[in-house]
Amino acid sequence: MSSQQNPKQSFGLDQPLVAGTLLAACPFLSDAPFYRRLLLLAEHGPSGSVAFVLNEYSGHRLGALLPGFAGWDAPVWTGGPVETDTLHIVQVQSPGLADSIELLPGIWWNAHPAQAMKLASEGLLDQNKWYFFLGYAGWSARQLEQEYEEHYWISGPYHPDFMPKEGSIAPWSQFLCNLGEPYSWLSRAPRHPSLN
Repeated sequence: MSSQQNPKQSFGLDQPLVAGTLLAACPFLSDAPFYRRLLLLAEHGPSGSVAFVLNEYSGHRLGALLPGFAGWDAPVWTGGPVETDTLHIVQVQSPGLADSIELLPGIWWNAHPAQAMKLASEGLLDQNKWYFFLGYAGWSARQLEQEYEEHYWISGPYHPDFMPKEGSIAPWSQFLCNLGEPYSWLSRAPRHPSLN
């Protein structure tokens, strides 16, 4: 982002809620399940919303979790608290799998791992461009809009630097810092300001 650009013009409540938007949880919601979490919005419409947490490792490796991905040591991320027994795939490698939903140009969401397993067995998948999530974050109709209007979330456009990666340092904080003021100071906010 240009140093001359006013963050308020592109982020926060001025950023529309559409597929591909990044959502950072407000740091003052210290007891919320998404405390200091960064999410990728995958679906948003009249019936509700779906997103994936980008900075919570599940503790699982893909090859150990699904035999069809034998030999793959890719991390599996916790996508959210809903249907945690389902595997979701976000790929940034073209072309998208059949039945995938294109979130942004070149980025697809898919919940059919069998197709990916076949490509993996043929050596056609780039492990650095495929992301695997157990479960997802979900909202009913209008629920996310209400939370957004009440400042539960800070939004910004997608950037590949914030996709999950092992060893990355605090992507939630980095996302807020990249927005500039008045958002970067939130990345340093204590969990319980009243105790400071």
